[in-house]
Amino acid sequence: MPMKCNTKIRNLLHEICEKNQMSYMHTISGAYHDSIFIGQFAPVGMIFVPSKNGISHSPAEWTDFEDIKAGTSLLIDALIGLANAEESNAHSHFIESQPAQK
Repeated sequence: MPMKCNTKIRNLLHEICEKNQMSYMHTISGAYHDSIFIGQFAPVGMIFVPSKNGISHSPAEWTDFEDIKAGTSLLIDALIGLANAEESNAHSHFIESQPAQK
């Protein structure tokens, strides 16, 4: 059974692309073999960059360096965004769980 990508991650990727005016498209991928096991214990999202003539998983595969750079930049921004969101959630939970100071 294919693994659904995490809505929070998909939305974050969408927001980053919009903010940075990066072209993107939502797609259904047959690459669930990359996510099916990890998705059992962690949220999953995927970033794809175009390969020349659509060829992938082949010695003939080629991706322009600008597309690799854009995909890497998107990944970095997403990881920072997710880390900051988790830190913020952990911090607010810590504050909420502390007894009021007198």
